[in-house]
Amino acid sequence: MPHSIRWRFITFISLAVILGCLITALWTTYQIRQETELVAVEKVKTDSTLAAALLDSRFPGSWQVRNGKLYKGDTLINENFFFVDEVEQQTGDTCSIFLGDTRVATTIARDGKRAVGTKVSPEVAQVVLGDGREFFGEANVVGIKYQTVYRPLKNDSGQIIGIWYVGANKGFVDTIMQDTLRHVGLAFFMGWLVIVSVVWFLTTSLTQPLASLGKAANRLAAGDLDTEIVVHTKDEIAFLAQAFDQMRKKLRINNQNLETLVNERTLELQQAYAELKQLDELKSSFLSTVSHELRTPLTSVLGFAKIIQKKLNEVIFPQVPTDDRRTAKTMQQISSNIDIIVTEGERLTNLINDVLDLAKMESGKVEWKTEALSLPDLMERAIKTSESLWSSKPNLTVTADIPGKLPPVMGDHDRLLQVMLNLISNAVKFTEAGSIVCRAKHTENQVTVSVTDTGSGIAPEAQAIIFEKFKQIGDTLTEKPKGTGLGLPICKQIIEHHGGKIWIRSKPGVGSSFFFTLPVSVQAAPATAGPGEELPPEQANGPAPAAKPTPEKTKTILIVDDDSSIRALLAQELEGAGYQVIEAADGLHALDTVYSAIKYKGLIPDLIVLDVMMPNMSGFDVAAAFKTNPDTMHIPIVILSAMEDQRRSSLIGVDRYLTKPVNMDLLLQEITDLIALGNSYKNIVVVNDDQATLKHLTAAFTANGFAVCSTADSRESILKAMEEKPGVIIIGSLLAEQCGIFQTLRQEKGFENVHFFLLAKLTAKENTG
Repeated sequence: MPHSIRWRFITFISLAVILGCLITALWTTYQIRQETELVAVEKVKTDSTLAAALLDSRFPGSWQVRNGKLYKGDTLINENFFFVDEVEQQTGDTCSIFLGDTRVATTIARDGKRAVGTKVSPEVAQVVLGDGREFFGEANVVGIKYQTVYRPLKNDSGQIIGIWYVGANKGFVDTIMQDTLRHVGLAFFMGWLVIVSVVWFLTTSLTQPLASLGKAANRLAAGDLDTEIVVHTKDEIAFLAQAFDQMRKKLRINNQNLETLVNERTLELQQAYAELKQLDELKSSFLSTVSHELRTPLTSVLGFAKIIQKKLNEVIFPQVPTDDRRTAKTMQQISSNIDIIVTEGERLTNLINDVLDLAKMESGKVEWKTEALSLPDLMERAIKTSESLWSSKPNLTVTADIPGKLPPVMGDHDRLLQVMLNLISNAVKFTEAGSIVCRAKHTENQVTVSVTDTGSGIAPEAQAIIFEKFKQIGDTLTEKPKGTGLGLPICKQIIEHHGGKIWIRSKPGVGSSFFFTLPVSVQAAPATAGPGEELPPEQANGPAPAAKPTPEKTKTILIVDDDSSIRALLAQELEGAGYQVIEAADGLHALDTVYSAIKYKGLIPDLIVLDVMMPNMSGFDVAAAFKTNPDTMHIPIVILSAMEDQRRSSLIGVDRYLTKPVNMDLLLQEITDLIALGNSYKNIVVVNDDQATLKHLTAAFTANGFAVCSTADSRESILKAMEEKPGVIIIGSLLAEQCGIFQTLRQEKGFENVHFFLLAKLTAKENTG
């Protein structure tokens, strides 16, 4: 074909010619530069010889050093610029004379002054002064490149005492090269114009149809599938255009079908999304309902059942004669029935908690309280807490095998305790006789914890699904397993959140071992009992039984809850513990009660027990109102709610947060502890190493009615805080970092709500504004 694509080879030939010309031009330029630099070197050598002869004629005599200065005969050369200036005038070169490696006379200037006292470069000094040879070539002279000659200066004894330098600025070489490049570039440009002109005419016939095809492709990319693609040529591009047009027609048909399908699927997805969103809202609403509508009545059922149980055992049964068998049997049945109510109520509470825990974990709404933990303490507490589960099995023992020293781990104490209790509970459930051993081992940067039993074991097929939700071991029709099948999935979620993993090893008929790992913490460990040591009772056995308030002044507690049953339950328990109780049915009533007492000097509560979900005003709003009022901010607040939102309560300043159904012993203990703190918020510890600042802060807070304990010793500050139990600690930021007061006190009981204020030390500039 006469109009073939082979014409494109003309372009490649043109490019090859251009490339050849470019390489030739570059090679020519390089050679010219080399020759020019050689000429420059020869010129400098000649100028150096001429200058040396001129120097000998002007200043006859030998080179000498007298009194640390350079002489030529009887002429002092130091700062004698007559000769170097004459050399520059005669040759156009720079000239310098060195004593040793230091310039003493020169025409070179730096910053407008002659560069006297500057040094020769180490490379030149080594060649001329060290080896006694002449140096020829390019050198950096006070920041400027020169073609140079350095020659040694010798005294009468042949000792080298200095350097003679002549150098030509390479600027003239650059000027020659610029002229050369300009001429070569002009010739190259003219040749390129000729070649481009030829190629332009030869490729026009090729580029025009390609441009048409390119525009058609852009239209296709923009979604225009209706415009026909036409190219008026008879070469290969015409065939390509026809193929493009066929593709366009097929794309138009497929696009129409795809749009119809996409519209149908989009409508289906929108409907599915709306349904999922509605289901999610229903789930959230359901969980909220479960949390409030089940936990609140459960609190009443369990609370009143325990009160009935206590009253029967302590008051009624001792007064009933047990001589009659029917009476004794009836008493035993009543006691057993009450026990069943309490047990089943607690089991229902645990089931509800499991469902809510898993839902919150999957939605990412769990509040984690991460801190440095002692695993031995955690494991010992889990064993003691679960004692009621296995104490009824006389042939079963539960022990701990823990090394004397274990590094602390970072984690949420309550959640990890939940894991240990769940694993021990499962082991007890499937082990009638034998042993359950809790172990911990430190390996590299993690701690591995295991719970091993000698029970019935778990079949391999069950091990594969044991950590899945709602999966239970055994035949649900014949063995009727208890629980929801959520305990182990929750354990898995908790351990994986902490950066660990959990797994099982089991053999049917032999027993099972559950393992989990936790990363080691880099922070200081909490108190851990070593060999032969005992932990304090509050750490070893959990909360101590609540103590009744001292009789000389009965403490008053305000109960705020819209559920009258809950108020009645709490009132009975608190009055039984020796407290005076005030009740409020909602938040507005509570505010009115407290503020009226303040205004008319009535009965101001020493502590407030507060629900969250109430009409008109939520418990969070009530707590915020009390904590932001100077007259009530010192009153401790305990939130008792079916909701779990500890983070929000902490931001408000709530002192304790407990969930329903509440452990009444724990509630009474927390109330006792908070009331025992008294007016701790009026106690302040001030720590600062600047005596003036320390005196100023102490005087200012004392004048405003605060009890101030001050110290300048950062190490003493921790002891002072432990003794005083303050509500506020004010300390310099650097001192706080040095003594580690945060890490130490945050792990001490009673310091959970202490407020820390850091004082930043200003620099002199900042201090003056």
